[in-house]
Amino acid sequence: MSAAAAPRGVPSALPLFAAPPVPPTAGRIKDDPETLIWPQALSDGRRAIVKMYRQRGALALARERLSRFRVQREYEALVRLSASGVPCSEPLGWAHGRSDEHGRYELLATLEIPAARSLMELVRDGGVRELDLAPLFRSVRRMHEGGAFHGALKLHNVLGARGSGGEFGFHVIDMPRALLYRGSIVGTPMGEFDLLRLATDAARILGWPAERVPLAAYGLDEAERARILARMPGFKATKGVRLRIRLRAQLAQLAERFGVGGNRGPSTVRA
Repeated sequence: MSAAAAPRGVPSALPLFAAPPVPPTAGRIKDDPETLIWPQALSDGRRAIVKMYRQRGALALARERLSRFRVQREYEALVRLSASGVPCSEPLGWAHGRSDEHGRYELLATLEIPAARSLMELVRDGGVRELDLAPLFRSVRRMHEGGAFHGALKLHNVLGARGSGGEFGFHVIDMPRALLYRGSIVGTPMGEFDLLRLATDAARILGWPAERVPLAAYGLDEAERARILARMPGFKATKGVRLRIRLRAQLAQLAERFGVGGNRGPSTVRA
């Protein structure tokens, strides 16, 4: 076996990436053939959450070297959210490398949010009785105004945790599908897809009538709320819908980059 080299990381001085990754055998948050997630102690007493995408194929790595690594995109999206004032898993750094055990891998480190769990888990396990989702929808508005398209916005990808004063806070996580734009995406097909997916997921999991979802907190007027409410019953984020909106989002990103048109226009998201 060859000796594993330390991964190449950003920022390069991050001690977490100074040596080859050695995921613990116990305490893993996720362990499947393609993804490992585990907590790791930091020198200041806090803990990081380290996500590893492993056994990455040569084609995927070659493609990402020409554009951006998956973890690089997620890191940059979280940096954008932090800059926009959106509570999220604070990004610490990303890296990539290769080892005998994990093959070609990518790493993303974020700061642990103490006692946080996904909203879906909290609801399923009875951890919350009533949820005021208005602060979450306000955060989503700030995310979109900051030019960030999540792409997989649902309760599973939002953490809930109580603050020191007992208030319930929401933190957006898991953004490998995110795309970033220079301008706001409020009112674009990308922004509407995120909003519809979160709203329908909340109504379904919480057992709410659609009218209870706090769309007004996102900043929609009465007419806009009525339009979204009318679309919710038939909306399903099927694979085909996700592929179409991602293609639309990527084309909008290219158009913005080369100054051709923009990311505006009528929504083409279809259930």
